[in-house]
Amino acid sequence: MEQKSDRPEIAKWLSQIEGVRAEAKRMRAERTPDELSWKPSPSSWSVSEVFDHLRSTNEQYFPKIEASLSAKGRTERDSYARTWFGRWFIGLVEPDSTRKLKAPSKFTPEHATLGVDAIDTFIATQSKLEEFMRAAENVELGRKKIGSPITPLIRFTLGEIFDLLATHQRRHLEQAQRVEQSAQMPEEPRRTP
Repeated sequence: MEQKSDRPEIAKWLSQIEGVRAEAKRMRAERTPDELSWKPSPSSWSVSEVFDHLRSTNEQYFPKIEASLSAKGRTERDSYARTWFGRWFIGLVEPDSTRKLKAPSKFTPEHATLGVDAIDTFIATQSKLEEFMRAAENVELGRKKIGSPITPLIRFTLGEIFDLLATHQRRHLEQAQRVEQSAQMPEEPRRTP
């Protein structure tokens, strides 16, 4: 395992995404493809759809993150603090937020990738997100604004994007765990790790 960042905010985000990745690996090892694809209701997401949504969200932000990291200009470290808008928006996706949000269509699960494949592709994007966070060790996290993949009118700092992705993943991990622990989930012989 690589050394954690000496920047507290990056170390926190790395720890959070590693926790989500570890739980995704556990679910992949312990559940069958049918269990991972089971939905509590027709309008709910399965465990694999939750992870496909997280994969899609990561991938939608990656070009913005990459462009920000490779941009010319100031590259010294700054202190990170959420802007008022970032604080409000990230608060909406906190795991303990009671507000239900509908995912924009570009972030909805692709039904072609279900079961263990959805988790495997999500885990691959986690590795890329970790690389980006490590690459940001010595760059400004709180100054330059980056447009959201939803609309360029919504803008976040690089730090807020990392914060948003890590927070959003924790929220949806809890959703996947609720589906997994649902009393209605069909019991099948468990896979061995």
